[in-house]
Order: sequence, then C-alpha cells, then structure tokens
Amino acid sequence: MSFSTEGDEIQTRSLYFVLFAALLATVFILAKQLHDHKRLNAVFSEAALVLMVGMITGGITRSIQAISSTNQNTDDDAVAVESVLANSILSFSPNVFFMALLPPILFHSGYGLRRELFYRHIKPIALFAAVGTLLSALVTGLSLYGIGRLGGLGAFQPSVLELLTFGSLIAATDTVSVVAVLQAKRVDPHLFYLTLGESALNDAVALVLFESFGELLEKFGENGQGTLARSTLQFGLDFSLAAVGSPALGILFGVGAALVFKRSDFRDHKMLELGLYSLCMYVPYTIAECINLSGIVSIFFAGMSARRYIVPNLSTETAHNGEAIFGLAAYLAEICIFLELGMSLWGLKAKFSWAFIGWSLLACLIGRAVAIYPLANLWNCSLKESQLNDAFVEATESFDIEVVKAQNDDGLFQDDVSVSSASISAQIGFASRIKRKRRTPVKRKDKKISLPMMHFLWFAGLRGAVAYACARKFPGANRDEFIAATMFIVLFTIVIMGGATELLLGILKIATNVDEDKYMEEWHKERMLRGAFHDFGMFREKDLVV
Repeated sequence: MSFSTEGDEIQTRSLYFVLFAALLATVFILAKQLHDHKRLNAVFSEAALVLMVGMITGGITRSIQAISSTNQNTDDDAVAVESVLANSILSFSPNVFFMALLPPILFHSGYGLRRELFYRHIKPIALFAAVGTLLSALVTGLSLYGIGRLGGLGAFQPSVLELLTFGSLIAATDTVSVVAVLQAKRVDPHLFYLTLGESALNDAVALVLFESFGELLEKFGENGQGTLARSTLQFGLDFSLAAVGSPALGILFGVGAALVFKRSDFRDHKMLELGLYSLCMYVPYTIAECINLSGIVSIFFAGMSARRYIVPNLSTETAHNGEAIFGLAAYLAEICIFLELGMSLWGLKAKFSWAFIGWSLLACLIGRAVAIYPLANLWNCSLKESQLNDAFVEATESFDIEVVKAQNDDGLFQDDVSVSSASISAQIGFASRIKRKRRTPVKRKDKKISLPMMHFLWFAGLRGAVAYACARKFPGANRDEFIAATMFIVLFTIVIMGGATELLLGILKIATNVDEDKYMEEWHKERMLRGAFHDFGMFREKDLVV
C-alpha cells in the first residue's frame, strides 16, 4: 500500500504506537484489578487477561476495517491509512517476536535462577528438554498420521512430513503464565526449576526439530533419494553443535563481559555502565543466531553467567538498576507477545478443520504425557542404589556375637566354631538372597520426581508464542490449516489450562509458600552435615557386602 505523502506513513505509525501504548495502559489497570480479586485470579491468569484484551481489540479493529471498506464516501487516502493501520494491528511478525521480544524474557529467566538448584537438577531438565521434546514431536506427528490414515481427519490429508513438522512446533512449551503462578505461590523450588529450566531448553530443541523437518519438507520433492539421510545427519550435527556450543557461548559472553567491566572501571560513569550492561539482553542472542547456534539457549545461560560474573564487577547502584530494567523489559515483552497473539487472531486467513484441531489437541496432550511420565520414572530409577537389607545387617551382627563366644570358651574352641559356622552359614544363606534392595539414598531424595510433580509437569506444558511464531513460517500448501490448529491449541492451553494452575496445585497437594532462602540454607546445612559421615557410612556399608 503506497501513500500520497510521506506524512501519511508517519501519521499511520504514530497512530499505531499511540493505540498500542493505550492498550498497554489498559492492560496494566485491568491486571491490577485482577490481582486485587484473589478468587478471580485463581481461575483466570494475567496471560489470559492480556489475550482477551488483544482479541477484543482485534475484533473492534476488524469491524471498523469492514465498515470503512464498504463506505463509498470515504477519502481514498484515509482508507489507505486505516487499512495499513488495521493490518499492523492484526498482524504478528515472527521476526519481531524472535529478535526483539523473546531475548529479554529468556535472559531474565536465567538471571533470576539459583545456579546451585538449576545445575543440581540439570540432568532431568536436559532429559525432558532433549529426549522428551523429540518423543513429544514424534508421538504427536505419527499419531495424527495414523488417525488420518484411518479417516479421522476427513478431507484434510496432510503428509507425514507435514505432521512431523507440526508435531515439532507444537512441542514447544511456553510456561509464562504457569511460572507466574508458581512464583506467586512460592512452590517447592525443585518443581519450579524443573518447570522453568525444561521450558527454556525445550524451545531450543523444538526449533531445531522444526527447522530440520521444515527443510526436509521443502526439499524432499526436489532432491529425491538421499534427502532423508542427509537431513537426519544434518539434524544430528545441528543438535550436537547447539547442545554444546550454545551454553558455552552464553557462559563465555558473561565471563568476557565481566573482564571488560573489571578492566575498564565504569563506576564513576553510571549511565555508561548501565547502558553497556543492558546490552547483555540482546548481544549473546544475536551472536548465536549469526553463527547458527541456538540463541534461546545462549541468552538463557548468558543471564545466569551475568548474575554470577558481571554483577560482582559493577557498582551497587548499577547492579540494582540493571536487575530492575531486566525485569521490566521481560514483563513488557510478555505483555506485548500476548497482546499480539490476541489481536492477530482476527487477522488470520486460515482454514479451520475442526476434526484436525480436535485430534491435534488430544495428540498434543498424549505426546506430552509420553515425554514426561516414562522419562521421570526412568530418572527416579537412576537415582536408586543397592543398599543392605535389615535382615542382612542382623545376620552379620549375630555372626560377630557367635564368633566372640567361641573364642572365649577354653577347650571348646574347635567344636563351637563348627557349630557357629553352621549357624552362620544358614543365616548368611538366607540373608544373601535378600541382602540388597534398590532404594533412593538420602543424599538424592531431593532429586526424586514425585507423582504429583509428574502430573504438574505434564499439565504445565502449555503452548504459546513460540509455537505460533513457528506456525506462521510453516512451509507447504496446508499452512493455513496448521496455523489455525496452533492458534486454537495456544488459546485453549493458556486460557483453560493456565487458568487452572492454582487449582491443580491444591488438588495435587504440592507444597506452597516455601521460603527459597530458608530452603537453600537448610539444603547447604544438610550437605555439610552429611559430608564425611555419610561417605564413611557408605564405605562401611560396602565393606559388609559379601
């Protein structure tokens, strides 16, 4: 759309920003009212509120656009300005989302983590994020393909590659609304870090899967044989490089930035110090994307690295202001994302296949279950160790008593030893069959994922802006159907499942109002007390095993 003068374009952009600023102010006021009503907030999350505001705004904009287009007396230039303004409001740009809005959210997530707890639970987090996301994508895609072969999808018959690509993007989770509830309720830190960590790393794996299957979908018809093998190999290389290089880049960036602040003392130039520090929200992400690494993982670890290495080299005022800026930027980015999602619903030119949407939602939930329950039980089994059974301990104690008695009887030493040996053999023979039992040792109890935690992790796998942004870039002729299905699943999980998060915490009886500082203090104290005595006990226990 062209304008008669450059001033019309400036006017349109100015109007857009004025309207968006007014929307933000409206959201802030309504959010304050929502938080003041505890009962309503328990079943209606802030993310759902922002989505509803965006949907209402989009609906009004769509109606005004339709009225203006049918009005014959309207000036052409005015119609052009209104049309461009409406299209701007009703559109959703994946590039703006990935490059401008996502980095502050992930940086702040990493910045606010307690490194000790995150790294202590890094193995199950990585297990869920890597293997779980892959399982979820494959189960979702292949189950939909099977349903389609049975005629469950009606006239809509996508290919298996299209469904695997869709399964990859819909496997990306967005726990913004869930994490907000967990923070407000102060749940068990173990569950909190599992949820947050798995969500951040899950997005990176889902993006790699989506790009790999999308590339395969685009090139399969052109390259013929060998494309599948090459794409599979390329996926393995990309995933391995991202898994190693992306966290390393984020950590190295934090160390390098810390050296810059240490060597160049900015403490007398607070604004320059704060400005340079604020760039940390974007620079690692853009560097990672330029060298084909995962910007999501890099910026997440850059946030943790910044808290660990950069903050000690800053002035107290800059460290405090920087933390406030990171939090504000992340919050504003989240609000903008959900507003854009709600408004862009009315700008969709998608085809709704309700059979496909219904089966997709069910397949998505099943895929998430396959990604959580088997892997969580596998992780719990890996925590167990072979330990001595009480019956074996009693047998060894009686063994010591009888040998001592035999040595204290003069003249009957040989006879008593034979009797004791027979008794000992019987006891040891019985105990040897039950002497070991696999149990989770005390030092690993806090790593165990309980059944209520499994239920919550399954429930917390909401779909959000990452999945929708990928859907907008979906390759192939059936793009509109997949966009419609993704949008429906996003709305359902955020509004319905996200709103039930607080209720689910009560049903599952998950601990809330946990003081994280006190939790960490007790955890460190237990580690100190267990230290040498626990290791000595384990050593003695192993010595007793026959």
